[in-house]
Amino acid sequence: MIEVFHIAPGRSIRVLWLLEEIGAPYRVTHLAVPIRERSPEYLALNPAGLFPTVVDDGETLVESLSICDHIARRHGGAMLVRDPGDADYRAYFQWLLFGDATLGIPLVNIMRYGPRQPEERRIPQAVADAHVAFTHRLTALERRLETSDYVASDQFTLADISVGYTVWLSASFFGLEADFGPCTVAYLDRLLAREPLQRALAKG
Repeated sequence: MIEVFHIAPGRSIRVLWLLEEIGAPYRVTHLAVPIRERSPEYLALNPAGLFPTVVDDGETLVESLSICDHIARRHGGAMLVRDPGDADYRAYFQWLLFGDATLGIPLVNIMRYGPRQPEERRIPQAVADAHVAFTHRLTALERRLETSDYVASDQFTLADISVGYTVWLSASFFGLEADFGPCTVAYLDRLLAREPLQRALAKG
């Protein structure tokens, strides 16, 4: 049984989504939000105290996209990943990383310094700069979706779980859907229509 240590609405949603897509059995352990409240047992698994962490057959894994790649390849999700010899591998790998390393970074600063924080922690200029960066980065996604329903190829892949989670988070948690172009709006609608994502959100 795969155990997923999870905090909503964190990146572990990606892991739950993938598990629902491939129908692999798992259980969810919900974590306390402040790192200082994480148990010694959890810190023994992940000394950084971050999430997600997954334990699969005694093997401990961290980093959401690395976890997703491992699970897909081991538990029947090969159709969702690409290998270097595949024709669409370069696009796949680029968009797999784009979801976190490019599109997600501005959201971190909005979270850290924005209106969800106590007044003394807010830095309006940092939030404004992050918002500008996010909208610029959305332009690349919008352009890609003008010619394809999915980011890496004409099929749903793990790259869509990476990018799609960040798009969903920016809309549902940060209220930034007004920044989306029409293709990005349609993309999020397509993803939200997927029953595996709906089940993952319900459980997570």
